[in-house]
Amino acid sequence: MKPGRAVLAVCLLGLSGWAGAQAPVERGRLAYQSGAAACARCHGRHGEGRREGSVAAPALQRFAGQKAGLDELRLAVNDGLSAGRALHPLMPRYRFDAGALADLSAYLDVLGSEADADPGIGSDTLMIGARLDASVVPAVQACFAQINGAGGIYGRRLVLQLDPGAAVFAMLGWGRDVPPATPSIAPDAGTGAAAFGLLPGSAAQARFMLDQVLAAAPKGATLALSAAAGTEPDTVRALQARAVARGFTLVPLAAVHARGNGAVAVLSLGDGAHLAGVAHKVAAVPIYALAMQAGRTVFVLAPHAARRLRLVAPAALSYPGAARPVQERLALGAVAILVEALKRSGRRLDRETFVHAIEQMRGFDVDGLPAMRFGPNRHVGAAGMLMVRVDPERRSYLPYTDVSEENDH
Repeated sequence: MKPGRAVLAVCLLGLSGWAGAQAPVERGRLAYQSGAAACARCHGRHGEGRREGSVAAPALQRFAGQKAGLDELRLAVNDGLSAGRALHPLMPRYRFDAGALADLSAYLDVLGSEADADPGIGSDTLMIGARLDASVVPAVQACFAQINGAGGIYGRRLVLQLDPGAAVFAMLGWGRDVPPATPSIAPDAGTGAAAFGLLPGSAAQARFMLDQVLAAAPKGATLALSAAAGTEPDTVRALQARAVARGFTLVPLAAVHARGNGAVAVLSLGDGAHLAGVAHKVAAVPIYALAMQAGRTVFVLAPHAARRLRLVAPAALSYPGAARPVQERLALGAVAILVEALKRSGRRLDRETFVHAIEQMRGFDVDGLPAMRFGPNRHVGAAGMLMVRVDPERRSYLPYTDVSEENDH
């Protein structure tokens, strides 16, 4: 086996849990693109070769299609040997089993060819998944139709795929069951290195909410938390640990007296119906909640309850933009970022270039929202948050704090 082929083989890592049901080529591609060995960083996304510090990683595309026996691969991967010579000392050694070696061989045979394209990329189509509220899908479809009517993006038509299980290049919206290598652009922040959000996610909003409560509460006070059934357990645990670290106690609402006595404030995580239930149980103390979760329920609560509400809201929601509903503005904003990143990525499209294109957006204008600002360590376009209170008579929000960003320190 030629040395370059062995170098690539050694770079490829074991397969992630996401790869179990995929074809061998897909498993090998996933390992190369997102494996911890960072093979693509050194040798290039398509094996074109790069320089990493003082070491020149060779181009590997020329070795594609050269069939190699599994014994040769095993020697390269496990023993660091190729054609009887030791590989470069910077190349790590692994212990691959026969199945993993077969996957590596399958991927090496297509490296840099058309078959090496990321999922969802066709010669004249680009599959984009959608996990958005059903009410905004028609607006997104209309936007795609307009783009396609003008020729698409570099000759590729955008195809909106509503089946989240389909092979797509990127997602509008996100979910924990989406493979981490799939880029996503959502109204609120997701998880993973390829996830982008226009606004802070619910976990970040909840942390900001707790910080506002802690700043107003006496040191050592008891706070109550009421979390709806669908709340992520990690979010609850993180809030409890954050409160304890700052000298407070955060307990379930059921653990304090039935009407909130014994707690200086109550935090509610859940939709409007859940918040209404909390407001019915709790008297006198302030109730904190997330405005995007609570929705317009806050305007139909009894006035005495509504006046005790303190709501976290992304600052972008108060932007004096277009008259479209908020969720539609956010969905179309995600489409605008998607299209701009595709244009900046060029015809030779891949996920790495696409993610990098979003990270380079600074002050990108989105209709009806403030300018989006992203970066390698900033995947939320408009990170500002503030607390608002409710004016039940005017059925409107009133500012309660200045706009600020979450402080994790």
